[in-house]
Amino acid sequence: MFEKTDKQLKIIRNALYNFMSDLSEEYYCAGWMINWEYECWQRFLEGRFTPEEKYVLDLLRHEAGGWMKFDYEFVPWDLWIEEYATHRESNYE
Repeated sequence: MFEKTDKQLKIIRNALYNFMSDLSEEYYCAGWMINWEYECWQRFLEGRFTPEEKYVLDLLRHEAGGWMKFDYEFVPWDLWIEEYATHRESNYE
């Protein structure tokens, strides 16, 4: 296994962002629904995407090493898991 270059990571992360945006457009007719990063992750965890969509998200998130937020903001896994948990606690209690 080799380390990805910064350029490769940028391409992968852009692909993840664009795919997430396409899903938001498909499901909600919005290029990036408000809080889509959290909704998308919840849908992923609950299996509410087609098998093909879930496969692509899974592949891209692993290759990217994290998750994307609005405006191309990348969040590494360890921080994303914490942020998602905090978001769920503050919005679903």
